[in-house]
Amino acid sequence: VRHCPFPINEETTIDAQKWIMNNQIAKELEVDHSNKILITDRATIDNFAYLHRVANEETSRNYEQIAFDHSSTYDLIFKTQKLNIVAVEDGLRTTDEEFRTLIDNIINHFLKKHQVKFIPLQATTNYDVHVGDILERINV
Repeated sequence: VRHCPFPINEETTIDAQKWIMNNQIAKELEVDHSNKILITDRATIDNFAYLHRVANEETSRNYEQIAFDHSSTYDLIFKTQKLNIVAVEDGLRTTDEEFRTLIDNIINHFLKKHQVKFIPLQATTNYDVHVGDILERINV
């Protein structure tokens, strides 16, 4: 996302979300997965939620297929919980509470629709707690 040449978050476009998803999938496929673990902070499901918000029905349906087909390559999916706190301005993530809630609701809807199993992470902003939980779960 950081290198996306198009607007993101509330201002995103279909081209932006296609670019992000296609680049994410390409980068994940470049990794030699033999005896290695890849941990990413976004799944294609997340990106699809942003695309779904701005796409027409046909484009949404096509990318839904791509996103969820690719998500089947993940051994585990961990999901953060949206906390009821003000997002910190970091120049990348949105601070718009209504928008954040909308995207989280879209993600939850499609996780349920596709019966995607995921492991909820603890409700905390402490990154170290999340990393510790993940490492414990994958036995590292």
